[in-house]
Amino acid sequence: MYEPDGDEFSAEWTVLQAPGTVSISDETAIDPVVSFDAKGTYRLRLAADDGELSDAADVTVYVRDPADDRLLSHWDFEGLPDPNILVDIVGGFNGVFYHDIPGTEPNVVAGHISPTAVDFGSQQYWEVPGTKDNVDPNYTTTQTGLTVAVWAKVEESPIGPPMLIGYDLGGWRFQINGTQWNLVQTGIDGAPQREVYSVREAFRPEWQHVVGVFDGVNSQFRIYIDGLLDNVQNLPSGYRVGTGEMPLQIGNRADADRPWPGIVDDIRVYNYPLSDAEVAALAAEGDRAPLITAGEDQTVFYTGEPIQMEGIRLIDDGLPGPLALQWTVISAPPDVDPEAVIFHDPTAEDTLVTFPTVGGNYVLRLAGTDGAVEVEDEVVITLLIPTCEDVIAAGLAMPGDLSGPAGVPDCVIDLYDLAVIASGWLNCNNPQDVDCLWPF
Repeated sequence: MYEPDGDEFSAEWTVLQAPGTVSISDETAIDPVVSFDAKGTYRLRLAADDGELSDAADVTVYVRDPADDRLLSHWDFEGLPDPNILVDIVGGFNGVFYHDIPGTEPNVVAGHISPTAVDFGSQQYWEVPGTKDNVDPNYTTTQTGLTVAVWAKVEESPIGPPMLIGYDLGGWRFQINGTQWNLVQTGIDGAPQREVYSVREAFRPEWQHVVGVFDGVNSQFRIYIDGLLDNVQNLPSGYRVGTGEMPLQIGNRADADRPWPGIVDDIRVYNYPLSDAEVAALAAEGDRAPLITAGEDQTVFYTGEPIQMEGIRLIDDGLPGPLALQWTVISAPPDVDPEAVIFHDPTAEDTLVTFPTVGGNYVLRLAGTDGAVEVEDEVVITLLIPTCEDVIAAGLAMPGDLSGPAGVPDCVIDLYDLAVIASGWLNCNNPQDVDCLWPF
């Protein structure tokens, strides 16, 4: 609270709307502890008065009950095409089939974690009646917490941004925008659009497990790919997502032509944010493409000691086989033979590497395969070779290195050093010899 004149003022909290009992620790404090005994939407007002001027501000609090957290819908794409209804095996929110060509049945193909999946091919989609805003109380609860988990396979999109599942422009949408996965909400109650994009690209030939999370309690959008947290976008406190004005659609958007071009095997919708561990457990239900990193680029003051690589197997589920690794040299400074770079164990992710004593950039590649999918990543190792000053500062100067062109040691024993010795040839400072210089 801001009081520009520095005057004393009084404050008071009041409850404007409450589905339950509200307990305020100190109604005259600007930062009291407030407790609620029931879930729902609460509105509170803080008023202030300094005797001459007054002001007030309202705040809305959304209270969730963890007992309501549940898996709302699970479409496993089994039983198609007879009937063409997309059965929700958990919540009963069955999808009605639509196709660009009337009379055409769903394009059923082999699944990834279940026997069958559907290749949407930008021509077919399902609409889910009963999920429209305020029609079903379960889907309305996604306004403060949501998880969408999908097994999908998509390599390209002729029309964008293709929507996998979501509502019209007034609700949340899980889609591909550009080349990234995208969880987006245009905004309700005048709030601006908020969204999160994946870091990894969406288009690839392998199956992938993709999860979009809205965490209303922690005010975050999150995206996970193959069980790993990919990106996070923080949101304003109290932000909510909407459920649109038209029913939920799978494979298109109700108010625009946003057809899904790829294959889908499994979709699950929760009315709460799954944890990292829960997302990882879902992803572990299927074979995931391997993922590796060669580590961060390194700049090293190189003294000849081996350098340890920082490669990591990010995803290695052992399917269809264990992930085999191989380090190679992609490029080296001019006049350096790449074979002079020695990997102590070229199959180890964190191998030691011995380099030639030549400065510059060395590009190394870590490649891997599980027998079905090949992956790779590169790292740049920049070697800084010590100077003569570094050698002398380290106390490693040669005993005979006495001088150089600049009158100081130069890491070379040559005529400059001999001249220093010659200039003092036959000099002596033995105190027992009266012909010598007195040393004290």
